[in-house]
Amino acid sequence: MSIILKPNLQPREIPLLNLVCSLTIARVLLELGAKAAPRWPNDVFVSDKKVAGILAEADFNECTNWVVVGIGIDTNVDTDSFPPDVRRRATSLRRVLGREIDHDGLTKRIFKELEADYHKLKERDFDELLSEWKFHSDIMGRKVRIGFQDESFIGVAVDIGIGGSLLIQMEDGNTREATVGEFTLIK
Repeated sequence: MSIILKPNLQPREIPLLNLVCSLTIARVLLELGAKAAPRWPNDVFVSDKKVAGILAEADFNECTNWVVVGIGIDTNVDTDSFPPDVRRRATSLRRVLGREIDHDGLTKRIFKELEADYHKLKERDFDELLSEWKFHSDIMGRKVRIGFQDESFIGVAVDIGIGGSLLIQMEDGNTREATVGEFTLIK
C-alpha cells in the first residue's frame, strides 16, 4: 500500500517517517501475536526474518511538499515458495501466526495506529516516538555492520539520532552516525 503525506518536516527529518511507520506496523503485529520488532532503517522483523519494509519518496525545496510512503507486508505468502536464500531471511504473517490474515482488517488497524503516530510526528513529539521505537527494536546494544558505497564499518547500535540516523559506538569508543547504508545485524 502507499500513503501520500504532507508532513511539516524538514527534508533531513524525512527518515523519521520510515521509523514511525516501522514502529506502527510492529505494534500492530505485536497485537496480532507476532513478536515483531522495527529494524533500522525501514523494516519490521519477526524472529530475525523480514516481514515488512517501508520506503519513502519525498518532494521538497526548503520544506517538504509531500512524501509517498510505500508499505509492503508479507501476509499470506506461502514461504515454501520462496527461494532457499530468501526463505532464510524473510517470512510471512501466515507462517508466523499459523492462520490467514485479513488484509482489510490489518490495513484498517495500521491506518488507525499510523494516524495517531503521524499526528505525534507532525506535532514534533520525536522523543516519545523514538523512545518507543528503541524499546521495541531488536538492534539496540547489538553489533551491526553498515555498508555504504565502498565503505563499511562495524560497531554497536547505541541510539537513534533526532533525524532518524543510527548512532553506532565504534571499538575505539567514538560514535559514528549512519544516515543511509546497507544494514546487517551481526550475530
